[in-house]
Amino acid sequence: NIPVAYTPWLRMPDPSVSRADGFLPPTITVNSVLGNRIGVPYFKTLGDSADVTVTPNISLYEGGAGQTVSQTLEARYRQFFYRGYVEMHGAVSTDDLTDDDLRAYLFSNGLFRYDNGFELKFQTQSASDRTYVGTYDFFAEERETFRGDIITFADDRLTSSFSLNRSRPGELIDVNYMSFVPLREPAYLYDTANSILNAQYTRTLSMGELPGQLRVNLVGQGDANNFGPTNARRMDVSRGSLNLSWTDRRNLGDHLKWQTDLGLFLDRYSVEDDATFGGEQSGSSKFAMTRLEWPIVRETETGGTHSLTPSLQFMTFRAGGLNLPAIDGTSIDLLDPYNYSNLGRFPRIDRQQAGAYDISTAEVELTYQYRTAGGYYIGGGVVQDFILSTSNPSLENARLYAINFGRDSGEMV
Repeated sequence: NIPVAYTPWLRMPDPSVSRADGFLPPTITVNSVLGNRIGVPYFKTLGDSADVTVTPNISLYEGGAGQTVSQTLEARYRQFFYRGYVEMHGAVSTDDLTDDDLRAYLFSNGLFRYDNGFELKFQTQSASDRTYVGTYDFFAEERETFRGDIITFADDRLTSSFSLNRSRPGELIDVNYMSFVPLREPAYLYDTANSILNAQYTRTLSMGELPGQLRVNLVGQGDANNFGPTNARRMDVSRGSLNLSWTDRRNLGDHLKWQTDLGLFLDRYSVEDDATFGGEQSGSSKFAMTRLEWPIVRETETGGTHSLTPSLQFMTFRAGGLNLPAIDGTSIDLLDPYNYSNLGRFPRIDRQQAGAYDISTAEVELTYQYRTAGGYYIGGGVVQDFILSTSNPSLENARLYAINFGRDSGEMV
């Protein structure tokens, strides 16, 4: 029982084995700062639903004292749960590129779906210093989690995000938060705020014995620019909104259709770190619309239909009188940020809170459409609007022509 000789050996799992402990193929990367880096990954299963991959690697480069060795330990941890998953990436290194004895980073991604309909998704990114992840090129190539979600990494920031949402008939809850840590010098001008919150709660309520439906929409938004005193982007904006919309659609007789919409938008803003728009502002915007349509439909012998629809619409909109900055990269300056009341159907409404104007219009519209039995359609129309009143003197009456064609083939999959 005394060993006297050894021979190399290699164990290879057969193709039916999905996961097995052991070494993975070595990795070789080339870096202009660190030179050649060689890693030897080792994969370890942790039961049926988790595993870890540890990769020691070493590189030899020209440092301040000549030839220098950098030692790094990378790791990836994955775990699958009944309702979701978590995946983490991290590393620890020693080198002489900074004054730090140890340099490290940790990224995490996860997604959970719950029985009550909520979906939670998150990403976190942190590092010991602003140059570590980029110098070592840990994410030089696009990566995905083992569940197919993209691991978002930009070379000028470390981004963390959180989302929680649920969509059910008559109800929507949607909360999204994103923040990032700048990796550039303080004077570097980023193209968006480094802390952004967008949240809404929307509920559709039946009016009981009363006609129509009432929709209630609560909105919370925030933009923060925390880049330091030498950065030109410093303005912080927060917003709270209560939006109410009532809609009623009905038939008057056999042919005439009548639609009425009413809306009320209540907004409160806070603007900080800006000399022009400092302080708080509140305002209310209102709109009302009523529309009459008389579709004239004739069927053909081949199963197609011709439809000619004249309509008359009256619309009035009263802006909230707010004086706010235009916020780039977000929807915080829109009157209806989630488009829950579909204000885009009124071309004359300025949907930005900054500089919105009052307007009342009358519109006369005539549309035609031919639809085949197979779902193809072609049509067009003309809309003539008349400005009854407005606080914007540059607006004039206008005519809009449109043509459309396409095919309806059932629900989108």
